[in-house]
Amino acid sequence: MTSASPRLLVVLLHGWNMRPADLEPFTRSLGVAADFLVPAGPHPVPAGGLAWWPVDEAAREAALSRGPRDLHEQHPVGREAARHALAGTLRAALAARPG
Repeated sequence: MTSASPRLLVVLLHGWNMRPADLEPFTRSLGVAADFLVPAGPHPVPAGGLAWWPVDEAAREAALSRGPRDLHEQHPVGREAARHALAGTLRAALAARPG
């Protein structure tokens, strides 16, 4: 008797002012035999989407008006909390998967 191999779990994180449902068409377009986990960021954005940490929208708009930016060195307030919450979501998702 052979057991079925566990399916691949692909985790996608939405961007600022997005919702998990925004990525669903993308997951289907990949044509990958996988389970997709698209968790929701915990912070509502006034425009209707979500964010992973609070964003100063005025500062964001001002920075965007100056052109492209490199976010690599930025460490926004709330990032650590988002990381810990995401880690908990991943642990729960993995614990719920078969075998």
